[in-house]
Amino acid sequence: MSDNNGSLRGVFTLLSTLGRTLLDLRLKPLPQFALIMLQERGEDLRAALRAGEEKTEKRRALALERGWEEPAAQAGQALAALRPLLDELSVLRRDVDADFAAAESIVRYSDFPRLMQALKQRLRGTGADTEKMTAALSPDLVLQNQKAELKEAARLIGQVDKTVNDLNSWADDRILHYCTAFAGIFDRLETDPVLADIHRAVSFELRGIAYRNIAESGLFDEPLYRSQLPDNGAGCRDCLKHYLMEPRGCSPCRLFDDAYYSENYPCVRMLRYSPLEHFVRYGEAMRLNPGPDLDVPFYLKDNDDVLEAGVSAYRHFVNHGSVEGRSPSPGRAASSAGNTWI
Repeated sequence: MSDNNGSLRGVFTLLSTLGRTLLDLRLKPLPQFALIMLQERGEDLRAALRAGEEKTEKRRALALERGWEEPAAQAGQALAALRPLLDELSVLRRDVDADFAAAESIVRYSDFPRLMQALKQRLRGTGADTEKMTAALSPDLVLQNQKAELKEAARLIGQVDKTVNDLNSWADDRILHYCTAFAGIFDRLETDPVLADIHRAVSFELRGIAYRNIAESGLFDEPLYRSQLPDNGAGCRDCLKHYLMEPRGCSPCRLFDDAYYSENYPCVRMLRYSPLEHFVRYGEAMRLNPGPDLDVPFYLKDNDDVLEAGVSAYRHFVNHGSVEGRSPSPGRAASSAGNTWI
């Protein structure tokens, strides 16, 4: 009898292990979101380069009309230097699109949450059935009835886990390659004096995109930001614009640390995102940490209700979890995190 009871304990231990494996799997990012980020950055950069090209063409036409030979020649040189960048960007965007399609053919991004939910319900049902059986059947019969189901559940979870790991392993190298290629384009814009005017136009366009996305997110905390400026930002008319144009190491919102975010997620610098812009567009949904004081994967593991609700861990902690006393990271109390919001 003791052997059978030990085997039953093994069944429940296996269920618990599978539950933890499934939780880890649910928190693993799929590469599609990073590829979407690259697709959209390609669109951003193409639109910005085209805007710079249009302005340069107008300057060249005006210079030719008025007989200004040197400005016309300078504009012509800029346009000639721009064309290889546009061609390179076109190839880059095509390759990113192809890799996104390849990733989708392996695991569809939109189907993944439903797959995780189905596996969780199956595991939960197996656990409930096992508990019911222990009250009515002998340990031998419980083991006999549940062995096949447990084996199948373990197989399915293991199969999906391996597929996701293999997909991420393949995609990580591709994503780094693309980020490096984007960084090369930005480097030439920033260092080639012939492209100086186009670079200014590109920076203006990308800053406008960043401004709109951050403003729409509602995350920029103007009172908090203003409080970190000299004289409480008395001369600052537009704090969000100031944040984007004159970075001073001031926190744009609670728990967000620009330096930490840029250092821990190199794609932010490589793709020339404002840290907060990247977070509101991608990082929040990718479950990246906004700073050292909030461990997003830990918070979601520790708070299944937040994970189940599908809400932002960052917003939940700032708006609810900190007040409710939920821990933002291992061994850290909510109150201590509250002391380091700036």
